[in-house]
Amino acid sequence: MYVPDMLPCKDSFAHELLHLWMDMQDVSVSCTLSATFKTDRLLTLLFKPELGDHLGNCADHYKMLPLYLDMGFERNKFIDDYDSIKCSETEISMIEDWYYHTDFRSRQYAVEQYLAKYFAIKACPNPRFDYNEPLQRLKALDSELHAILEEFWIALQDFDMGKADVVFNSYRQFSYPFTEDLKKHVAEKFST
Repeated sequence: MYVPDMLPCKDSFAHELLHLWMDMQDVSVSCTLSATFKTDRLLTLLFKPELGDHLGNCADHYKMLPLYLDMGFERNKFIDDYDSIKCSETEISMIEDWYYHTDFRSRQYAVEQYLAKYFAIKACPNPRFDYNEPLQRLKALDSELHAILEEFWIALQDFDMGKADVVFNSYRQFSYPFTEDLKKHVAEKFST
């Protein structure tokens, strides 16, 4: 749980309570993604463990925002970096430049940034930012990876937290296939 020390406010506190509520209701995608990225042999070899935390946090934020707004809180206080663009021209160009680089670390970093930026864009609560161009550029760069991410995100959108059930309606039904498809894709990418 993180509440800023400098200016604690009810908005930040409510945000963190929603994270806890999702954990208690067993509808938090972040727990599964975080654990998978920290324990899976292939994913730990290829990516920083914090990537799973970031992806899961973005997914949870996406599902939390409507609840936060329904509780009467202001959209612009949902996250500290509300007014920060989540994928700049410089960042997308760097991903493009390094994506097919012959150096393993450069490619690794580019794929990691591809994943991080895609999730950050999709979870961005600020409607003033237009991310159509960066998303199209990511798709053009690696359409297979983009399709894996889109499939996950559509399933996340469709996931009804109010009807969550461990057997019949669980986020695990789309988070596990996502990580398996991702592992297969990156294994192929890094084997060439």
